[in-house]
Amino acid sequence: MLTHLEEQEREIAAQAEATRGRIAELTAQLEEFDRVAEEIRITRKTLLALPDRSPPTPPAARLPDHPACRQIMAFGPCPKAR
Repeated sequence: MLTHLEEQEREIAAQAEATRGRIAELTAQLEEFDRVAEEIRITRKTLLALPDRSPPTPPAARLPDHPACRQIMAFGPCPKAR
């Protein structure tokens, strides 16, 4: 009976040690995920703080309000050259 208890105790101790090793691995992995997530947060914050790099949209061309211009525009785009 004592032999059986000692055997169970050794098995439980081995399982506990394996579990501690796995916990250490998972803790390291979790710390790495936290580090990468923080880097992404910092990058996003930095990008949001940058000025808008897209060129400004030029204002639409304003044609003179003249009857001749309206007539020309009424014809539509020029036909393509062949």
